[in-house]
Amino acid sequence: MFETSSKAFPVKDYYIFLNSCGVSPLHQAALEALIESVQRQALHGIKAFEGYHELLRSIHTELGKILQANPSDISILRNTAECLSVVAQGLVAAQALVAGDEVVTYEHEYPSNFYPWKYLERNGIVLKIIPDLRIDPQRPHSFSYQSVVQALTAKTKLLALSHVQFTSGFACDIARIAELCAERGIDFVVDAAQSLGALPIYPEALKISAIAAPSSKWLIGPSSLALLYTSPKFRQKLAPVLTGQDMMKQGVDYLNLTLDPHPDGRMFEYSTIAPAELHGFEVTLKQIFSGQKMEAIRDRIFSLQDKFLTVVDRKFYQPVLFPDKINRSGILSFVTKTDPVELMKEIIKRGVFVSSRGGYLRFAPQMYITEEEVIRAGQVWNEAAFASC
Repeated sequence: MFETSSKAFPVKDYYIFLNSCGVSPLHQAALEALIESVQRQALHGIKAFEGYHELLRSIHTELGKILQANPSDISILRNTAECLSVVAQGLVAAQALVAGDEVVTYEHEYPSNFYPWKYLERNGIVLKIIPDLRIDPQRPHSFSYQSVVQALTAKTKLLALSHVQFTSGFACDIARIAELCAERGIDFVVDAAQSLGALPIYPEALKISAIAAPSSKWLIGPSSLALLYTSPKFRQKLAPVLTGQDMMKQGVDYLNLTLDPHPDGRMFEYSTIAPAELHGFEVTLKQIFSGQKMEAIRDRIFSLQDKFLTVVDRKFYQPVLFPDKINRSGILSFVTKTDPVELMKEIIKRGVFVSSRGGYLRFAPQMYITEEEVIRAGQVWNEAAFASC
């Protein structure tokens, strides 16, 4: 069963929160764990770091369950951009990418999954762009599987895509694309910021090379953490570009300056992360996600979307619906009759927290939202639309 009370999610005392694609509010137990850790540092200093590495291992284990992956292949860093930059620069440092090699990405990727690859052009790497389908000339929309196939050549070494596009909510057919990359010997790197915690994504089964995602969106965690999954085979192509004591096998023997990094995901955990954030994230993963199947969470989110579509007035809000169900995600985006940013502001004023990106108004509920809240949110959207006309 999903927790839905305001006792578990105090944000409910203020908003119906429909912005899981932005930054999620914390579970009450996670908030308490975070505060307790900060207080421990205030009162005892370094004692706040007791059990630090055991805490990291616990988080690795919980994320391994969500990803159905080996926990040793998971690293905890600070944000998605850092994760993907570590991958991009690590490939160049190890000369796994050299001048003339091609990296392929989509035209409207989120910056965290664009700039790390764009900067490789300084090293002679060729960045190729998959074009948008231009279904809506005014807004980003989607791309086709065929356009992915057409972008790949004999020189393509890596494909970098978001599982879900942050504007339209388009989810790529990740299994089909992963199979294509495996057949051609191309590394597939996935930005799962808008899917991990909402949709199933299993990198070992799909043979995905790397996955990066923040803790603060669909995973409902603190705002300064991210995870990086790397397959063992892919890690062999990466050289560390951010370095420090925590990545070394000798651990706290700081006078031993031997260059001896861990071979597993710990090789990217180069230095200390705030223990308060880690404590909050561990509680989130255990309190909310432990024992839950990702397929059940996905189905819950989709059922909330379906209910919302029965309430919201289609004269004012046109949903972006994809013909293939595989392209559906936790984000349900709408084209609005009036300015979506102004509508967003009006809706938030009325106690429903939503967001606007790329010319869309986005509806993004996580599983703790109730059907009753969705119905009320739809009514508020309609009221705001009438008020704006």
